[in-house]
Amino acid sequence: MRNPFPSARDRAARKLMRIRGKVADLDRQLAVLDEQLMFLSQVESDAQTDAVVAGHDVAAREHRAARSDLDRTRRQRDEVKAARDRLLLEQDTLLEQMLD
Repeated sequence: MRNPFPSARDRAARKLMRIRGKVADLDRQLAVLDEQLMFLSQVESDAQTDAVVAGHDVAAREHRAARSDLDRTRRQRDEVKAARDRLLLEQDTLLEQMLD
């Protein structure tokens, strides 16, 4: 039977397991975003070259759109990375508390 009054150590251990799962999910998201960034970086570079060579409004508009997509994905990656860093800090704090 489960203890209706888990100890602080048990609560911390369960929280650590939840954090570990969230960090793993964020790691997968970061891997996908890194792949997207590589692709979008190449798309933006190609669009920039086309804009310079073609020298017309359509190519310039396509370059701005590609640049916008790249910037948006970079911001999204930064947000996911920041969330992961916060969780790792929380994990470290919990581990320190458990060792005290």
